[in-house]
Amino acid sequence: MKEKEPLVVSFSFGQSSAFMCDFLIQNYSDVFDLHFVFANTGREHEETLIFGDRCDREFGLNVVWLEGVTSEVPGVGMRHKIVNFETAARNGEPFEQFISVEGIPNVSRQKCSDYLKTQTIRHWMRENGLAKRGWSAKTAIGMRSDEPLRADPTKAAAKRYNLVYPLAHWGAFDKSDVNDFWDAMPFKLNIPPHYGNCLTCFKKSDAKLFLIAQEHPDWFDWNDDMERLHGHVKAETRHQWWRGKRSTAQLLADASRRDRQDLIYMTKTNPDAGDGCTSSCEPFQCEIEGLE
Repeated sequence: MKEKEPLVVSFSFGQSSAFMCDFLIQNYSDVFDLHFVFANTGREHEETLIFGDRCDREFGLNVVWLEGVTSEVPGVGMRHKIVNFETAARNGEPFEQFISVEGIPNVSRQKCSDYLKTQTIRHWMRENGLAKRGWSAKTAIGMRSDEPLRADPTKAAAKRYNLVYPLAHWGAFDKSDVNDFWDAMPFKLNIPPHYGNCLTCFKKSDAKLFLIAQEHPDWFDWNDDMERLHGHVKAETRHQWWRGKRSTAQLLADASRRDRQDLIYMTKTNPDAGDGCTSSCEPFQCEIEGLE
């Protein structure tokens, strides 16, 4: 009997990613030796973790839960540790460790997904014989057919990490297909679309951030703490999270001046329309050369 080819499946715990996992289990289990993996930053919404854990049990995925370990030693790179639903960080611990070494990320320094997700998963892959110098097992990412720029097999990251996009290229599924699937299921991801998986992702639009700030200002306490504790790391002045080099206090002040109904209107999107990486920050999208 021919040995099955390994396929690492990056499960972000978003609904498109979960749909991809079920699609692969149902249609490709006889072709690939499937390895489902999730990288937790400690800043995921609790409902995201609950949803991912239920998908794991309902679909029989046997997900490997990882958290990145950032070394203070230059050149060592990211390491990983294995956790589970019960032991996964909920208070940003892996993220803070990364920030204490690399500084606060923002739209000009988009390092967090690469370090805490991509490099963490890659370290686990190397330790488990799924990647080595000059070779990597295929890695599946949950980009859909309505996200052609994000599911481009010719871009540098796709070639470097041997990425495949099952939803876009093996089944031609778009967001309406994903929504139809979850509408028929007895459970789904129970968070509003403007929240996304990461509580206060700096990639979100100002309108989304302002609305979240009005609804849950306490979610930004952690960002404020990180600015105070680690804002000086790798910074001549101080790194800030938000567009326009605003501090968290400035973002909250801006949010308080905005009309709530206007923000709701601005953030309300067609449920069948793609909304980019703010819904689930996917690994393996970094185009910075030289990163493993």
